[in-house]
Amino acid sequence: MKIFIGILVVLLMFATIAIISYLRLTSFVNDIDIAEPDDGEDGGITQPSKGEIKSYLFFAETIMKPAYKSIVNQCHLKGDEKVMDFGSGAGPSSNLIAKELENGGGELTCFDISESWIKVVKHRFQEYDHVNYLLGDITTMELEENVYDVILIHFVLHDIDEDIRPAIIKKLVYVLKPGGRLIIREPTSKSHGMPAEEVQNIMQSNDLEERSFIARKMMFIISVIEGVYYKK
Repeated sequence: MKIFIGILVVLLMFATIAIISYLRLTSFVNDIDIAEPDDGEDGGITQPSKGEIKSYLFFAETIMKPAYKSIVNQCHLKGDEKVMDFGSGAGPSSNLIAKELENGGGELTCFDISESWIKVVKHRFQEYDHVNYLLGDITTMELEENVYDVILIHFVLHDIDEDIRPAIIKKLVYVLKPGGRLIIREPTSKSHGMPAEEVQNIMQSNDLEERSFIARKMMFIISVIEGVYYKK
């Protein structure tokens, strides 16, 4: 009986901590003007509901945080770089990058096609003056050439139509400085991912130099590829 009570107490403690963390991380979402997704072509993916935002933010900043830390570590930031987080979403990677750049004079650009996600990161990072935001379809936007030292793509490309992926990478390479690096991590499962060969083919067709490319299990569960590419 004592063992059962002890287990119950521990479970209640964990549940309480989880609830407090959830509220701390997500309560601000209620104050943001976010339209509920409709039944349009995006299926509510690019324009998430408040509930989806809260769920994603909570898991990204708790259970999945080590995964985001590991990919940001692969950027090897010194602190003075201009960095783009392409498909920044709720900003779990951006949050880590912003802290890395805060005292080094660097700048971060959160880029997303979803107005809802941009509203979320603008609220989250409002205290930073070295973070800016781009909203829209990168393939049709007029952007300056050779701007960024580092571009991070984390779990983004696989959610984009296969026919559009090459154009996106082409534009990202356009805004990347010569000698700049593009870091990518994508899932490779057949149900929700993209083939490793496709990633390599797209990068090579844009004349990027592959410095590393590995397949592994993220969090011991999710099959991913991780690549580091340099612009010649």
